[in-house]
Amino acid sequence: MEMVIHMEMKEMKKEVYEVDTELTFGKHKGFTIGDIYSMDFQYLLWMYETFENVTWADKVLALVTDAYDKKEEENRFYNNLDRELQRELGKYLSDFE
Repeated sequence: MEMVIHMEMKEMKKEVYEVDTELTFGKHKGFTIGDIYSMDFQYLLWMYETFENVTWADKVLALVTDAYDKKEEENRFYNNLDRELQRELGKYLSDFE
């Protein structure tokens, strides 16, 4: 009975992720949260959206917020690029009508 209670308490303990927390798993193993933000902000967003048993330090949350802004800016860029390409493709195809 004591063993079960001990295991449940251990599972409930949340890991705290700081900017200098080094990952011990995955494709960015050995890199810190700050490194990951700089190299692959999409991965940081994936971690934030996926990991349930983690407490995120305020500085990491600021990076996450900035990463969402970068993602939104990137999406706007590609949407505008898609519209421009469609417009140019339309002009090009109209030459064949």
